Amino acid sequence: MLPDPIRAITSGHPAGLVCRKQILEAGYGDGAIHAWHSRGLLVRLAPGWYRDASFHPHPFQHQHLVDGYFRSSAKRPRPFVSGTAALEVYGVLDPVDQPPTLLVPWAWQVKIRTQPFAHHRVRGLSDVMAWTARGLNVAEPARALADVFALEGAPLDRVAHLTYQTMHALRLRPVDLLQRWNQLGDPGSRRLIELASTGVLDVESPAEWAVLDEVFGAFPPAPDAQVQITERYRADFAYVFAALTLEYQSERFHARRIDEDGVRTADVRKRGWDSLYITKSMVKDAHGTAELVHRTRREREMLMLEGRLARPFLPAQRHRRVPLRTLVPLG
Repeated sequence: MLPDPIRAITSGHPAGLVCRKQILEAGYGDGAIHAWHSRGLLVRLAPGWYRDASFHPHPFQHQHLVDGYFRSSAKRPRPFVSGTAALEVYGVLDPVDQPPTLLVPWAWQVKIRTQPFAHHRVRGLSDVMAWTARGLNVAEPARALADVFALEGAPLDRVAHLTYQTMHALRLRPVDLLQRWNQLGDPGSRRLIELASTGVLDVESPAEWAVLDEVFGAFPPAPDAQVQITERYRADFAYVFAALTLEYQSERFHARRIDEDGVRTADVRKRGWDSLYITKSMVKDAHGTAELVHRTRREREMLMLEGRLARPFLPAQRHRRVPLRTLVPLG
């Protein structure tokens, strides 16, 4: 068993880690480290860093190892992980056993043999916000997604899927990410701005994009996406003039939200909106679904024009990428 002073250090660390400097300061030398390692009491993770073998590997062991390397540095800005490793810390992805992507200031020279990370020197690192999650400093979500593409080489469809997952996990809106990508201006952010310009990120899931593309792309006119219809609720899609909302009902997300969805629908209808729900089976019947929606839309547009339906209040639509297109009857 490790001596009590060393056990106290590893027990005080979330991942059970200890570095050579801490061991020397506790009064033990390299010979003791070698003996503990040989006896299987310490697991060597990287030059000068070890894990107490009585600890199971922490899910974020790689991230904690990076944090440990640079925590005592007086230089600023301090390096932090980005890309996939940051998304793991945010809970967007399950942790995997691979070296994390590390962002370091451009002027830094990182001299570590067999680095436990893939480091990238970045100009203007101080402009990238570091968020704290699970006690670790990680790149803000927008930059983490950009680095998954630009530094880790993930294809755009993979990054788009991760963007949807990030928005759900962190309750971000597409416009929140788009605004930060415009401000960051790094190569990855510029490519994601191009992706956003296609409209694929105006929705919050691949299934919603399928509705917009396969149903209304093939049978226009398309509804507006992500419309704030009350102070509290935002619709997946809406034809604003007709006061008609369309909600995609996924089995996975809505299976346990029957009560919440019912309260939401009741509140929306009280305010003068009508709602239609679209499921994956309805997406497969794109023509039939579009025909139903457009028939309902036209009926409500006519009632609005005749003054037989009251136009509901529409809250401010802040920070939309594109203006609302359905404020007028579409015929």
